[in-house]
Parts: sequence; structure tokens; C-alpha cells
Amino acid sequence: MSNESVCVLIVEDESDLRNALAIDLETGGYRCLEATERVEALAVLKSAERIPEVALVDLRMPSGPLAGLSLIGDIKRDPSWQRIRVIVLSARSEAETILEALRLGAIDYLVKPYEPSDLLARIERAAALEIAQSDSVELPNETQRVRGLHVEVMQVAVFAWEVVCGKSKVDLAEKIGLWSWYIDAKGTARTKTLDRYLHEPTLPAMPRTVHVLGTARFVLKHCPESDPCHRRLREAMDALERLPR
Repeated sequence: MSNESVCVLIVEDESDLRNALAIDLETGGYRCLEATERVEALAVLKSAERIPEVALVDLRMPSGPLAGLSLIGDIKRDPSWQRIRVIVLSARSEAETILEALRLGAIDYLVKPYEPSDLLARIERAAALEIAQSDSVELPNETQRVRGLHVEVMQVAVFAWEVVCGKSKVDLAEKIGLWSWYIDAKGTARTKTLDRYLHEPTLPAMPRTVHVLGTARFVLKHCPESDPCHRRLREAMDALERLPR
């Protein structure tokens, strides 16, 4: 799927930031739809000629501090919109809320202020996941639960590392020594193998549970016990450890 065929819905009430997002994306070859808050976003989705592949959703909106969560729920409950890949836009102060957004179905998060190159990389990955999902097959409930736990542990671990600890995925891969990383042709550091564990459609058929648990334990050592991420990661890790091997 080329950038030109990918449509992105931007839901952001700050006009300057929304315009900057649209410019960055359109410069990268993407098509954009825009809305300032939840009700307008739903109206845009209902009237759009085509359903966007990706949605950038700010969690704080004029209609309420958690209106973004309601919008994610709206999107994931509607069969026509379930395939939209939601990326959360948020400030660091909303760590617990971002975790809830991931639970509701968001696949990624972008903390303000963000780097334009990082934004484009996240959108590109989200669009690729849309293709992967379209090729996926129905799995037994127990298999889905096991795979979901692997993804949940990795999502929360990476979130805690990036947002709470303030470090990058590349730094995590380098320090922990369980995940490979490389520099691509554009000079950007990538963690392709680790990234596959952040979403069910790209999770390997035989996920490396030992690597996932090792990552969680490493992050827990660096994440303050008082932070909600520590509790959420501990609970997810415990659930994964209780699975029969």
C-alpha cells in the first residue's frame, strides 16, 4: 500500500497542531481528514467517501478530558470502523489514560511534542498493520488470549520505558540484549523484531515468551512502583507467567 492510498483522520482541537500534522502527512504523500473533537470526528467518518486506514486521536478534547477514550470506543464498536488503526496523541501526564486507550484498541501512542519523522514512521507501521489484519485468519479463543497477553505485556513494557523512563525502544533493545536493532537506509534506528510483538497481526506464530517476560522484568526494575504503569505491567506479566508452558 503506497502512502498515496492511505487516508488518515486527524482528531485534534489545537488548530496549529492539527494543521502541522496535516502538512507533515500530506508532505509524506498521505490523504487527510480532520476533526476537532469526538462528535465532529464521528460525523466525518459517517460522511467520508472512504474509511480512513489510520486515526490520530488526541485524548483531551473540548467536550471532556477523556473524550478521546470515548471516540476510540465508538470506533472499535462499529463494525464498519473496527479496522481503523488508532494512534493516540497525548502528553506525558496521561500515562494511565493512554494505557486504557491501548486496552480499548489503540495500537500506538505519540507523546507531545513529537518528531515529524517519528510520526510518519508510526503511521507507516499502522497502515502496514491494516494489511496484515486483512490477511489474518480466525484463531481459537484460547490462542487469541495467549497471543493477546504477549502483546499486552510488550505494549505496556515499551510504553513504560518510553514514557515513564523517558528512553527509546532502541535504547531498550540495546540495554536488554534480547532484541536486535539496526540503522535503515535513511539513517533511522529501527527495532523491527521487537515491533512485531506490539500488535497481534504481526506477532510471530511462536512468540518468544522468555524474551517477553525478560523485557517486562527489566522495565519493572526501572519503572517506579508508584507509577500506574508498574502495576499494570506487573499484572499483565503475572497473567502471562501463569499460562501453561
